[in-house]
Amino acid sequence: MLAVLNRDPSPPATNVPTPRRRREARGGRGGIRGTASPPQKKVREGDFSNPVQASTVSKGNPQLVEPHLEEILCNLGLRDSEFESIADYLTRQKDLNGKMRGILVDWLVDVNLKFKLLPQTLFLTVSVLDRFLAVRLIERSKLQLIGVTALMIVAKYEEIYPPQLKDYVAVCDNAYTRSELLRTEAEILQALNFELNRCTPYTFLELFRQKIALEDKAFIFARYLLETALLDPIHLRHSALDLAAAALFLVHKVYKLSWDPAPVKGLREFDEGKVKNCAKDLFVLLNKYDASPLSAVKRKFSEAQYFEVSKYRIETGRTPAASSSSA
Repeated sequence: MLAVLNRDPSPPATNVPTPRRRREARGGRGGIRGTASPPQKKVREGDFSNPVQASTVSKGNPQLVEPHLEEILCNLGLRDSEFESIADYLTRQKDLNGKMRGILVDWLVDVNLKFKLLPQTLFLTVSVLDRFLAVRLIERSKLQLIGVTALMIVAKYEEIYPPQLKDYVAVCDNAYTRSELLRTEAEILQALNFELNRCTPYTFLELFRQKIALEDKAFIFARYLLETALLDPIHLRHSALDLAAAALFLVHKVYKLSWDPAPVKGLREFDEGKVKNCAKDLFVLLNKYDASPLSAVKRKFSEAQYFEVSKYRIETGRTPAASSSSA
């Protein structure tokens, strides 16, 4: 796949929660409530204006655990090899479809950004959401409740300063009560047997970044690919490791870097053809959601702190040098 990056001069569409999208989320009985504008939170110590800096740990910092990086990757690779695909779970949901799920995840991206939560919190929230919906049938009117409760559970697990219960009620425009969130929290934990932690594509992406010294802009573009994939259940066909490896493969092609699968090969049985097929799916999803009304991810990555990576588009084939813009 040959690809170049072209600057997209048109700004991303605003993500205004229109009445139509609300009706679609609940089938005419309202929709995703709230505008993802929770109460202002005090800036935490260690917050950075640049998300790349926020996820970078200086060399020699004990939190990086460099001597154990290989062991960590191997252990996570073994755990990821046990993944079970749940890509078809929406076919068993009588009152839900992929479009409703996409609207919810798009809203969760905005909420994650407004609350200034970690990227891993977003990925793990979507994982909890999908795993719960794979084992429990729910009504569409409860979909947003499940999503915000999954976020509340994961924030307790991942964040140093998680939002308070009242913040989740407020961000849903008081569509649900505190007691409803707490009951749903117990229901999700029971359904998942308290097994919250799962390897996510972002987990592997960060570890690969440390191992291969991936430059900041390429890392952010790979993250953009993976967050865009969260909007579509198609990404559930692939394991977290394959998605991270595919994002790296696509980024190396886009930025014309030398692709070396060695960092991935040592983790488990490696199938480069499988990774390339996954990369094709990421490419398709990137084009699919480039002009989609679900614009939270694109708007987020259009900011300067994310190197405006969503303002570029990938094109197959060759483009004259005069019309192309380097990454």
